[in-house]
Amino acid sequence: MTSKYDRLGSKGLTETLWRTLNHDRHFIIPDAEPRCSGSLALRSLAGDSLEVDPKWAQRFEVTEAEARAWAQEEFGFMLGQVRQSIDAKLARGRASLDEARHAPIAPGSALSPDAVPAAFDLFRKLPRAILDAVSGDAARVTQAQDELTAIERRLGAAGVDVAPRLGAFPARLAGLRREFEAARKPGGGRA
Repeated sequence: MTSKYDRLGSKGLTETLWRTLNHDRHFIIPDAEPRCSGSLALRSLAGDSLEVDPKWAQRFEVTEAEARAWAQEEFGFMLGQVRQSIDAKLARGRASLDEARHAPIAPGSALSPDAVPAAFDLFRKLPRAILDAVSGDAARVTQAQDELTAIERRLGAAGVDVAPRLGAFPARLAGLRREFEAARKPGGGRA
């Protein structure tokens, strides 16, 4: 047996769920349906009021279970629409922020607003990179190279020209350490 709810189906917010004031009866009425005025007082979930003819409304009457199912489906649809809208706005906002972060700060300037935070990041990470580079530990040297290479790319994208191969700096320091240690060893180059 097909219920009235099944016949009406969900139209994606083109119907409204109405209830009697005492919540005993439930109606799913298409929004485009011309109303027949009468004595049956109804209230929507949004709080709107309506007085319609009881016989006219009877053809839209559904059980409480059907009303709940309809409401869950419609609210799920609404939440999905809201989620899509929010996701789209967030994506546009992220794109705008990213564009602003990489846009020049003034006409004719290569610097972007990310230049200062990128330079600060370099100054913050450089002491650790130097310590890692002279540590003698190959893994720490590699980590320092990776950190400085990432900062080099970030500074370049922000319009800051840094010495090419900033990421190679830790390896050069590690090489200096090896040379120094080799020179200090007996017969290592010092007479």
